[in-house]
Amino acid sequence: MTSCKKNYYIFAPVQVDNYNVSISNLYTVATNSIRIVSTENNVWTEEVFNEILLHLKSVNPEIEVVFSTEKSYQIYDILNHNIGDIVLLPLERIGVNLPENVAITALSRRKEVQEVLLLTDDAYDEEMDFRIKSGATIMVKTPRQQHQLIALRPDLKLTQSPFDLSDGILSTLDKQVPEGHSVVKLNPREYNGEPGCGTMACLVLKENVPIRKLLKGFHHRETAEITNLERGLIKSNTNPDLEILGAYCEKRNDHSFHLYACGLFQHRFVKTKVSQSTSSGLVDNTLKALQDA
Repeated sequence: MTSCKKNYYIFAPVQVDNYNVSISNLYTVATNSIRIVSTENNVWTEEVFNEILLHLKSVNPEIEVVFSTEKSYQIYDILNHNIGDIVLLPLERIGVNLPENVAITALSRRKEVQEVLLLTDDAYDEEMDFRIKSGATIMVKTPRQQHQLIALRPDLKLTQSPFDLSDGILSTLDKQVPEGHSVVKLNPREYNGEPGCGTMACLVLKENVPIRKLLKGFHHRETAEITNLERGLIKSNTNPDLEILGAYCEKRNDHSFHLYACGLFQHRFVKTKVSQSTSSGLVDNTLKALQDA
């Protein structure tokens, strides 16, 4: 048994009126209402929230789950200031070094790791690599996009994009391509995305054991297995001369692992692929291959 003062709040904003309440009872009360908060507001976030909702309802049909978007707080403050119980974010938005009191408790299925090019019809050429007309001007947002496109198509002209295309743009474009435009999906083996992209993560305070247990059944281990390797390139990199830009890992039917990666080594663009029958040592071997490229 443990004691708590009146109006004590634990995890979810549920008032506890008893002076002496067992921890197990507190957990039961708290997990009858769960607040999921995201800084994103798009189709993909909504889809994953609905998948989490279905899972939670299958565990406890009486559970109340509330979703909200909160852009005025830092992601960890949402948890630390008791604004939400779960923070739902694209995995690539989350740093590889988390605060000591926060855990990535669950990952969604990996939906889409292909970036897309939205081309005007006069920039589209069926015969060219990536269907981009020779000498076309392409807007890019990040150094990762810039260095890879120039390496693959040095004839292109790149300019900085003033737009920040949200996650879920591919879902939107698949349903409705703007008139006078074409969509080209880029092969992630050739054009690496951000490490960990294509999946949504649930951040939870480590001490919030009840909600972490509830999410255990939603967690996709096969997603974690490959995204951990991609993000491991950033976390394990100790060479200040090497900057990881992109990564893509796949596990094939024969259970072999294939890790594609690109970066800047001593300000020079480098790219590699390392294949192994096991994931053990794959990150270190890929980092070495990038420096030897």
